[in-house]
Amino acid sequence: DDTGSLNSAINMLSRGVHAMGRGLVLIRPGVYSESVRITQNCHLLGLGPREKVVVEAPGWESALVSAGLGGTMAPAFFGWSSFSSGEDACIENITFRCSN
Repeated sequence: DDTGSLNSAINMLSRGVHAMGRGLVLIRPGVYSESVRITQNCHLLGLGPREKVVVEAPGWESALVSAGLGGTMAPAFFGWSSFSSGEDACIENITFRCSN
């Protein structure tokens, strides 16, 4: 309810009190027409039955895209203590599908 899209909610986690840790995005039942991009470590949790929480990608896009670059050593090498690209993200109780 705080944002207009799931991607906005994920991006919001990089600001404020969640900036240094794994944030939680609670997703109400419904159909979300977007391509979810995981760009940081987070936990996406669908509320209710999995078949009632649906992310449906528009057009030919993938419904779920992870930016998890697997670069766990590079951040430490460059001194980026709060770097996160989504390789430790967790997604539960959500149905992802393409519309085509």
